[in-house]
Amino acid sequence: MNLEFIEASFGSDFYKKLVQLRREILRVPLGLDFTATEIAAESVDFHLAARENGRLVACLVLHPVDEVTLKLRQMAVATDVQGRGIGGQLIRYAEQFAKARDYSVIEMHARKSAQSFYEKLGYQIEGAEFMEVTIPHLKMWKHLNLEKPPFFSVTLKIIGRTLVSCRGKRGKRMKLRGDEIEKIHRLWDELALFLCTRCDEALDHLVKILCLWTGADNARWHATVRLLRGKEAQKDDMCGWHLRTTRAFLSRTPEQVKLF
Repeated sequence: MNLEFIEASFGSDFYKKLVQLRREILRVPLGLDFTATEIAAESVDFHLAARENGRLVACLVLHPVDEVTLKLRQMAVATDVQGRGIGGQLIRYAEQFAKARDYSVIEMHARKSAQSFYEKLGYQIEGAEFMEVTIPHLKMWKHLNLEKPPFFSVTLKIIGRTLVSCRGKRGKRMKLRGDEIEKIHRLWDELALFLCTRCDEALDHLVKILCLWTGADNARWHATVRLLRGKEAQKDDMCGWHLRTTRAFLSRTPEQVKLF
């Protein structure tokens, strides 16, 4: 695969080829076309394309939303080369293009049919499904300066301190074996892959794993907040900590135990 990634100047002959590819892939199948107003509005946008052996095979539009955000629009890949990873490579090029110009966020209105494609590239959903150009869409976005979406950073530290060096009977500290520590590190990695919009799923995964490790049939998650400190906390029965919320989990099933 001999791919070349380039930027097209608005109004140029090459730009017109990009518009035609977008028309064929994105508009004609829906019985739609671009209006003159829509085309004129693209004068402020960045137009990126991929060529294979000199032939245009994919393109997209990046629209400046503000000083740090670009909106990805009109992603199109020629029908006969779809499924070869060209679209993903063009997205990666667009991300590097954006970062080089000090943009840190890319957002988009993605077709629902392309949801998994964008999720594999690190984009996450925000909000509910909606209709646009007669088909279902999802708002998705990605922070370009994060390798992985952050999740439960404080919680992960607490888990690490508790499990890597936990206490047994009579408060004596127990040392875990190397394979047990490795399991904990794998759990951290698994949790780090959950997008911030999937907190409930991540919490459920965390509790299920901990139940399997400890042989528990169910668990309760207690979240607390510290309302008092110093001398005021010393006078409080809970040392300043008060229960904010609790959640019960029926986490372990016989099938899960057999698989573990």
